[in-house]
Amino acid sequence: MPIHLVAIDVNGTTWHAERDDGGRWTPFASAGLTIAEPYSVSCALTDRGLQVCATGAGRYVHTIRFDSSTWQAGWGNFLPEGWPDGGADLAFVSVAGFGPRLDVCASGTYGDRAWDRVWVSTRTDGGWTRASAATSKYRPGMTGVAAANVGGDLHVLVRAMDPDGTSHLVHTIRRARTGALQGDHFLEALYPNEQRVLGGFPFLAAAGVAGQLHVVAGDDRELRHTIRIDDSSWQNTFGSVRAAVDPTFAGPLTRPAITGSVGNLHVFAVSDGRIKHTIRLTREYRWQHPDDASRSGFGDVLDRMPASSGTRPAAIRMVAAAGV
Repeated sequence: MPIHLVAIDVNGTTWHAERDDGGRWTPFASAGLTIAEPYSVSCALTDRGLQVCATGAGRYVHTIRFDSSTWQAGWGNFLPEGWPDGGADLAFVSVAGFGPRLDVCASGTYGDRAWDRVWVSTRTDGGWTRASAATSKYRPGMTGVAAANVGGDLHVLVRAMDPDGTSHLVHTIRRARTGALQGDHFLEALYPNEQRVLGGFPFLAAAGVAGQLHVVAGDDRELRHTIRIDDSSWQNTFGSVRAAVDPTFAGPLTRPAITGSVGNLHVFAVSDGRIKHTIRLTREYRWQHPDDASRSGFGDVLDRMPASSGTRPAAIRMVAAAGV
């Protein structure tokens, strides 16, 4: 199954490309939207195809790329009833797919205050559900949000900030069978030596891979990675991706996007307008260069794409990824 990559460049233009199981990329092609002042983009695979949501400057839009490789006619609004203040200042969005279901999680602000929780709405063939709370502890200053499906359960992560400026990385689960929230947990309780670092990372990405939850947190330069192994245990470190993959790489790594493919984790990050890519092999517990199985390292997605006769993206601003 291919990996889908959706990117927004510095002009606000959306692009789409695919990587097949052999590591071959298609050229970027326009995804049919230019969005002013983009805040976030996220995508997930469902039974209907690739579903994409993006936010920016008062716009909250959604589209579908069907399995036939054709796009839905235009981008539509994804704000059903129930969003705080009508979703007027929705900022960060993250989506997770499972079968026919697309869960759309979002955080934002109203007036001079942040939403007091993350909200979620679900899209199926029958349309959108009314938005409801996805997190239970009310922390002002919520910014980055990430959603992932693991075994049918919706996992939500969010960076939350207390009034005194203290930041937290919060995780919760909405169980598939009951729809109940398990309650919020602060990850600094698991990684007490990393509280200052993790709280300062506004960009979050999450993915379910081989029954486990992978989480990547990033700021303007660095990425950290950890794994929720099962219901009772997490990996014992929230480690530096750069240190594990290639400590000699000196460029920034920001705006992460992650996905599973063939049981392995693929990590993408923006670096000076380019897209860096690396793979974590699940069975071998090691990182791998996407173009050289003998070593770890970061590949450059744009370098691997064939030449295109059409328009190419400007410098990349943010990315989203989806695979199986």
